[in-house]
Order: sequence, then structure tokens, then C-alpha cells
Amino acid sequence: GDQEQNEPGSVNKTVSIQSNNNGNNGNGCFATAKQDSDEPVVYTRQAFIVDLVARVDNTFTISYTLGNKNLVLSLPSARHSAVKLENHVKGTGHQHWEFTRVSNLQPIG
Repeated sequence: GDQEQNEPGSVNKTVSIQSNNNGNNGNGCFATAKQDSDEPVVYTRQAFIVDLVARVDNTFTISYTLGNKNLVLSLPSARHSAVKLENHVKGTGHQHWEFTRVSNLQPIG
């Protein structure tokens, strides 16, 4: 059969998420030990696939492709410096991520 292509502007986007830090931990991924609300997210070399769900104002909620789709990643804040898994609450600002393009990456392959 034909391979389906995503139309330009499609909500189906593939992105590479990389931390921006000055330590030796670059090019890692974010993971949790357990699938549970309020579970802290740790930085690891192991790669995970995530779903980006488009929301209003060009923001996205992030959930893992495996496991509970209702659990999304929270944004860190001054009071809560860790990224955590949370049950998705509609309209909750601290669960809405915004992506900034930093460079045009070369296609793989």
C-alpha cells in the first residue's frame, strides 16, 4: 500500500528534544521510573518516543507513546524545579510546552 505522508502544517510532527545545559549530560532523554502521577522525570541516555498533542497558542502537551495517555509531562517552575508526570487537566498552563526552533537540522538518511 501507499505510505501516508503528513501534510504540511499537520499536527503530526516529529521533533528532536535536547536539553540545553553546560554539563556532561547533553543529548539525553527524559524518562520516569514508574508510570504514576507525580512521578519525577529523570535525565537518561535511554531514548523514548513521546506524543505531542497540539493545544491552543502553538503549545503541546507531551505524553509517552507507551503507557497511560492521560499522564503528561509538567513544566518546571520556580516552586517545582522538576519535570513530573501529571494527570492531564484541560487548560492547565504548566502542562503546555512551547517549542522554539534553534536550528534547521539535516534530515537523517
